[in-house]
Amino acid sequence: MSGSRSRLGTAAVLAGVLFAAGLFSVFLLPGGGKVTDQQFTDFYNSSGRRGAALLLFFALVAGSWLMAWFFGELRRAYAPGALADFAERAAWLGATATVVGAGVALGPVGVQMNSGRTFVGIPVAHAFDQAGLLILIVGGVYSFALATFLMCLHASRTSSAPRWQTVTGRIIAVLLLASYVASPAMLLPLWAIVVGVTSRRARKTTGLEAELASV
Repeated sequence: MSGSRSRLGTAAVLAGVLFAAGLFSVFLLPGGGKVTDQQFTDFYNSSGRRGAALLLFFALVAGSWLMAWFFGELRRAYAPGALADFAERAAWLGATATVVGAGVALGPVGVQMNSGRTFVGIPVAHAFDQAGLLILIVGGVYSFALATFLMCLHASRTSSAPRWQTVTGRIIAVLLLASYVASPAMLLPLWAIVVGVTSRRARKTTGLEAELASV
């Protein structure tokens, strides 16, 4: 159990940090919501902004797979069950969709930086960004939300996790499912980090209790 908690803590913290940082690659793009032509021009004419977006995309790729690993460690830490198994599969679907969606949204950036060609144009860039955000939100964020809700529901039914963890997880999942923007997705890595930190503390407490019992 201590080894499982150790892996859970590591997976949670790494996933939370990289996933949160990587989401800023999407926030840097000017295509979401109401934007002006000047915002597109400012972004695509700035090599610094484009470079930062691509760098953060790599963090999002790593963070997405680590987030799926985190849900796998949650499944192993909780009591076995069909809901937990399905939640892990939903997390892997979410990781895949997040990477694909962000990649589509950053397509014009990649073309411009890798080929040395001029900006593809505002209509094309806007279309790619909107398509990428649709994949990321509907496929990625919603799948992670479903994974979180089902995993916490399972943990609540089997008393496999503290009540605060299952309640906050389900609240965050509902907020993600009720939103059609990417920004609430930042709640997921924050929740994962808190779960990871508390699991590490629980591991240390359990270890200390075992040492005291052996004296």
